[in-house]
Amino acid sequence: MKELKLILVFLLSITIQAQIRFEQGYLIDNNNQKQVVLIKNVDWLNNPKSIEYKNNETSKVEIATINQVKEFGIDNQSKYVRADVKIDRSSEDLDKISSNEEPDFKEEKLFLKVLIEGDASLYGYNDYNLKRFFYKNNTGDIEQLVYKKYEVSTNQFAYNRTFRGQIAQNFKCESISNDRIKKVNYRESELIKLFTEINICKGSDLTFTKESKRVDFNLWVRPRLNNSKLNINSNNEAINFGNKTSFGIGIESEFILPFNKKKWSVILEPTFQSYDKKKDKINNLDDVASVNYKNIEFPIGFRHYFFIDNKSKIFANAQYMFNLDLNSSIDFSRGGQTYKEMDIKSRRNFAFGIGYNYNNKFNVELRYLTDRNLFDYVYWNSKYSTISFVLGYNIF
Repeated sequence: MKELKLILVFLLSITIQAQIRFEQGYLIDNNNQKQVVLIKNVDWLNNPKSIEYKNNETSKVEIATINQVKEFGIDNQSKYVRADVKIDRSSEDLDKISSNEEPDFKEEKLFLKVLIEGDASLYGYNDYNLKRFFYKNNTGDIEQLVYKKYEVSTNQFAYNRTFRGQIAQNFKCESISNDRIKKVNYRESELIKLFTEINICKGSDLTFTKESKRVDFNLWVRPRLNNSKLNINSNNEAINFGNKTSFGIGIESEFILPFNKKKWSVILEPTFQSYDKKKDKINNLDDVASVNYKNIEFPIGFRHYFFIDNKSKIFANAQYMFNLDLNSSIDFSRGGQTYKEMDIKSRRNFAFGIGYNYNNKFNVELRYLTDRNLFDYVYWNSKYSTISFVLGYNIF
């Protein structure tokens, strides 16, 4: 485990600079001066309050705050505009939810993400669990589309969906019926689709549309070489079965999340593994302990990528392990006769790994599985741990 930590620290240290990716973009200052710059593109999940940029590849990094920049964008990817708006930050958490139907507006200066820009413009704002949408009305002001969940009695809720009326009132169009507007939900994908339809109906040229994002999927075949060890003990016995090298294989489903430059993914990897070993001379007697352990592991967790270049990236995993045991047990025998059989019922544990991915087609990983208790007995404990060297091939 100490060696794995050292490797992880080393890999993170050599890739930290690879994370700083400055891309072609622009910013407009308070004097309406447009400047072509290189902007650090972190593919913001939450709307930023400042940005890092460079005038060219060799210049120093500078920071521009929301008070200094009216607008900025990264070519063909994203665009943000500064606006003084009234925003309702009412929470939907059960212990904080309001009983008032009306929005509680507060005036704030925000960078709003441009989702659709045309005669009917749509903007998005995200602040962790808070999601709000804004539109540009007939007067040219940017206002929030109102949607609010509120409590009418204990555990009884209602919804203020004023946003539908705002859209119908401000963007009248013959081909967009009231029924069409009444069906739209307060979701980014649905609002983008509706505002696109409105602009088409009005014959408006879209000057900007948000880059379409989706969850990418990879399916990996991942054979592995496992080095496992098992120790068991009770009040009277302590048995070290020692290390055993074996083969395993897993099928990993990877869902690449569509934010932060696709550096994060959710991974699920059913894996078959086994451990068979005998231990003679238990407690200096002629007793023999035999372990026959086979199971299917179900690790689920997150992966984070560190980009080196367009084809190479390093990654780190953290996973929580569920286990399905396959008729496994530890037997104690004397003179060839079994006198005790203990069923294996694996507890859950964690897995941590670091690896390298080439061209999203091949990967290798070094993975450490924390101690796992194989028993559900009161007076017996066990520690089963594994270090795995994993190879991966992307088949989909």
